[in-house]
Amino acid sequence: MKGLDIEVNDQKQGIGVVRGTIVLLIETNNGMSITGSDTSRGLQVNWNIPQLNDGDKIKIMVSEKLNNLAESYYTKMHKSALLEEYYRLEKLLKDEGKIK
Repeated sequence: MKGLDIEVNDQKQGIGVVRGTIVLLIETNNGMSITGSDTSRGLQVNWNIPQLNDGDKIKIMVSEKLNNLAESYYTKMHKSALLEEYYRLEKLLKDEGKIK
C-alpha cells in the first residue's frame, strides 16, 4: 500500500490505497478533506481527518510503509467508474507498448 503520512500539529496519520488515487483538499474555512479511490478493490474511500485551526502546521510525506492509519469508510465504485479506469489503464499500457 502506498500513500501519504499526514502530520497535523505532531499527530501523524496514514492515508493509502493499494492502487488508485488520493485527493487532498484544503478549504478556505480551515477544513481538510481527503477522498480517493482504490481501483484494485473497486472502492471509493473517504478518510476522517480532524478540523484544521488557524496556525496549524501540516506536513505531508509520501510513504509505502503507513503507520497509524486514519479512520476511513468505503463505498463501492459505480460500474461506469470502474470501466473508465479500465480504459484509462488499457490506453496507458498501449501507449507504453506493453499491450496491442
